[in-house]
Amino acid sequence: MKPYADAAEENKTVVLPVLDPLLKDVDRVLEIGSGTGQQIVYFAGQHPQINWQASDLEENIPGIRLWIEEAGLPNLNPPIALNVAQNPWPLEPVPFIYTSNTLHIMSARHVELFFANLEQALQRDAYLCVYGPFSFNGRHISESNQRFDAFLKQRDPLSGIRDVEDLKRFAEKGGVQLDDMVALPHNNHMLIWRKAG
Repeated sequence: MKPYADAAEENKTVVLPVLDPLLKDVDRVLEIGSGTGQQIVYFAGQHPQINWQASDLEENIPGIRLWIEEAGLPNLNPPIALNVAQNPWPLEPVPFIYTSNTLHIMSARHVELFFANLEQALQRDAYLCVYGPFSFNGRHISESNQRFDAFLKQRDPLSGIRDVEDLKRFAEKGGVQLDDMVALPHNNHMLIWRKAG
């Protein structure tokens, strides 16, 4: 049975309009932490001119494969196992990376390594788009985000909502800079990063 996540189903139509103008001249997209595979299947169907690559930890690959095989889209590659802490990543540099609701699941060290690896993983003038909940200057933007952060840390002390200022410091090592932030429903944001040409 295919894995299914209500959040992924709801978020896909919220996220894609933000990505659409950035995808105008892009031929390949790597999704980090594809989860169930629902979002990338939807995105690939909406953008058939782009080659889409799903990735996740090894244990999540079978579920993603079920979604991709059922979709049968020619522009959707088989998923690959990828741990963001490994160096180098097992693919050629790409012009666009997207990830959704992953940084607060990773440890801070893995988030730091994720950004450091962008130096090799991204082409020049490439985009990194990161969707999820974030804090700003040490403060949560809502009580629900604060409760969610406490829940995450109770479950795994190494996880937690990431602060944008910390991400900016990590990003310097990967050669990317924060280009834009878009506020989205349910106290989430899309952080749009750019690697210089």
